[in-house]
Amino acid sequence: MTMKHSLFQIEPQALIDAVLQNPPSGFEALPIEINTKKLPAFLTEFDLLITADEPIQRFIHKISPFLPKKICQDLLRPRTLFVGTTVSEFSLFPNEINYEELPNILLEKMSTLKTKFLVVKDIAPESPLFSETENCISKKLCQAFTKAGFILLDGQAMAYIPLDFDSLDTFFSRQSASRRSDWRRKRKKRSITELHVLKTGDPLFQDEKIIDCFYSLYENVYNKSDIHFEKLTRPFFRKILTDKHADGHIFAYTFQGEWIGYSLCFHYGDYFIDKYHGAKYPEYRNNNLYYVSWFDTLEYALEHGYKTAVFGWTNPEIKAYLGSNFLYTTHAVYIANPLLRNILKHFAHTFESDRKTLENWYAQHQKHAQK
Repeated sequence: MTMKHSLFQIEPQALIDAVLQNPPSGFEALPIEINTKKLPAFLTEFDLLITADEPIQRFIHKISPFLPKKICQDLLRPRTLFVGTTVSEFSLFPNEINYEELPNILLEKMSTLKTKFLVVKDIAPESPLFSETENCISKKLCQAFTKAGFILLDGQAMAYIPLDFDSLDTFFSRQSASRRSDWRRKRKKRSITELHVLKTGDPLFQDEKIIDCFYSLYENVYNKSDIHFEKLTRPFFRKILTDKHADGHIFAYTFQGEWIGYSLCFHYGDYFIDKYHGAKYPEYRNNNLYYVSWFDTLEYALEHGYKTAVFGWTNPEIKAYLGSNFLYTTHAVYIANPLLRNILKHFAHTFESDRKTLENWYAQHQKHAQK
């Protein structure tokens, strides 16, 4: 059993340390000291529309040209104190924490920094992934934040698969015939690509040109993404890829001798986590690498005795199709302006798009299955 550095931690500490030393573009690492312990936190300008419903986004984009630039900046990209990290699935808290005092400590820090927003990002839900103690603390944290005037919002849907089967064939057998057929068809592309299972710290990553290549592949995926919360830096990737203590595994694929994609994964305790992807388009799509790497990762985690494969955020509909379960984290949000704070209370549901997306997907899938 791996000893956790923090509550709700499912990633190696090296990953957390790397992002604090090499924060994302536009982020300033600002760990908050609580009883000699460091609570990971960052300062940044936050785009409020990242998780808003499409109608809200369209409306704001339509009217923003008619609003003064400063108002748009203050309202839509406020200076924000984020508690949590951009590389951990959940907010990390010291093992010994006074959850009743925590909200006030954070509000005092917010006041000192004069930020307009305070977001405690991705508080872990009560779930089978955590101990009874952690689940109890999660519940009490949410109660404490609510009592202090924070607004609780659903975060993104985190995909995971309990590895309670003995082979991929068993996993496939739980799905419909049409889905099994489609999965096997997509996996056939595996035969024309070459898989290289590498570990962080591999001598290959001593070559700066390889670091450049892998970072460029990450940037390709970032630029294609609909959600741009943070952009990780090349120094961060270099730190991770060259660190043999990071417990990272890279499922990298070549086609005709050229790197065309990879999944960067980490293991910690009973978890195997698929974190970052890199891709060269259109070769990545032409070879179905999203699906190929998904099942390669799942099979590797199964064969090596992990209990849970975690596939993170984004693309919830595709991940639901691939057999994932989901957890919804909670964001605790505090807005300095009382008028805006009251407005957000009434429109909070418009910032919980993943839950709506999955509810619609499951409803349509259930309707299709009944035909």
